[in-house]
Order: sequence, then structure tokens, then C-alpha cells
Amino acid sequence: MHRLTSIFTLVFCLTLSLQVHADNQWSTSTLSETTINSIKVNSRKYYQCLDTKITAFKAPGVDPRNAANWVLKQCEAKLKPIGEALIAEKVPIEVTDRFILRKRHQAARKVLQMMMYAEAMKQQQAATK
Repeated sequence: MHRLTSIFTLVFCLTLSLQVHADNQWSTSTLSETTINSIKVNSRKYYQCLDTKITAFKAPGVDPRNAANWVLKQCEAKLKPIGEALIAEKVPIEVTDRFILRKRHQAARKVLQMMMYAEAMKQQQAATK
């Protein structure tokens, strides 16, 4: 009987601690409308920066991967306000970092595609002359 009471007490304490932990966890639905709009605006600024840098990039013969890296590094600072907005909403740092990293990876794929396309067009134009 004593053993059954101990097991019941252990299960009760475990359930209670899980409930307390769940109450303290951040939930995606807790982001304010202001923060969501801030993330959208700053994301737009980031992509505009990338577009501007890609358009302005003039270095013939540079490997597209190196060019894409250069473009991404030039606009890296535009991601900082997004992270700050998430941290201000008490989003865990791991989630914030993962979100920023995902956004950068998505941009890297697009920038690399654009740089490779531009390089291919230059080579095609040079071949037809």
C-alpha cells in the first residue's frame, strides 16, 4: 500500500510540474500585432537591401557563390531588428536564432540563384558576340 501511495504521489508531482512548465512556455500565438508588423516591415527592408546589392554588384568573373556571400554579408545588419523584436516579445533565443537563420538561408538560395542566372546570361551574351 505504501508503494502505491508513493507512485501516486510521484505521478501527481510530475503532472503538476509539467503543468507549471507548460504555463511558463512561450506560445507562437502570443506575438502582438505590432511585433508581427515590425517583422514584416523589417523583412521587406532586408529583401530590398538584397535586391539593391545584387543590382549594384559589378565584378566580372567572380564566382557566383562568393558574390552571393558578399551580398548577404552586406545586408546582415537588416536582420537584427527582427531578432530584437522577437526578443522583446520574450521569444526564446533558440527560436529567435532559428527564425533568423531560416530567413537568411532562404535569402541565400534566392540570391545565389539570381547571381548564377546573371553570370549565365553574361556568358551567353559573350558567346553570341
